Amino acid sequence: MSKYVVPSYKSDNFHCPICGVYSHQDWRDLYVGSGYADDNLPFQWRTNLSYRPYPLTVSYCEHCKCFSLWAGDKLIIPSASTLPHPHAETPTKVSKTYLEAMNVYPASPRAADALIRIALQELVTELGDQGNNITEDIARFVEDGLPAQIQQALEYLGVIGECPVEAEVIHTEDKKEETIALFEIFNLIVEYMIIKKKQIKTLYDKLPKKELASKELPQQDLFEDKEEEVIDKEVKLAVNKEQIEIQGSKQSEVVDQFV
Repeated sequence: MSKYVVPSYKSDNFHCPICGVYSHQDWRDLYVGSGYADDNLPFQWRTNLSYRPYPLTVSYCEHCKCFSLWAGDKLIIPSASTLPHPHAETPTKVSKTYLEAMNVYPASPRAADALIRIALQELVTELGDQGNNITEDIARFVEDGLPAQIQQALEYLGVIGECPVEAEVIHTEDKKEETIALFEIFNLIVEYMIIKKKQIKTLYDKLPKKELASKELPQQDLFEDKEEEVIDKEVKLAVNKEQIEIQGSKQSEVVDQFV
């Protein structure tokens, strides 16, 4: 799973807010006198300081060949969203759908509602389940450590349950709070099912398991050595007993010759 890199001012590489792909960004300040250049870019790349600069900057994505517009260090196009960004550990494929939902929210909360439901379905699939029945998948996540309150919230919001709301069913404008809640729940699932699991594994890997194992092995070898010693003694006793019996029989034969 690739980490999501949040777009930041003048960074060389991040996930493009337009296409959602991690790619290199080319930065240029805008100047008075900007026009169409020969390479069909919408702004001519001017670095001549004789031009008075606008208080605007553009980042150019090398993957989708699109521009993002920045005012100072703030991203303004595509429209800035107040919704939370996806966690850094969100799978890249899923974060693309999440970002699409996040970016479209200011213009159409209903479209964002449909897209974040699709993102939840994709997340379930990325986490290892089939994604055919999200209700059963979330139930398995609860057994694996996801808080039951998240399951209950998803039932209330119609994502899971007996009659889940399909992504094509778009909420009306008075459901904005529920749409925002879906974004928050999405990040909580990532936190519990990906981030916390990695944190626990990292902590467990730090435990001195190898030292404990090395201390147990000599004890095991010691028991094996003792068992071998006992077996050797038993074999020796049996051999000695057999030799004594043979010697006794020979002595009795000798005695019989003189009787």
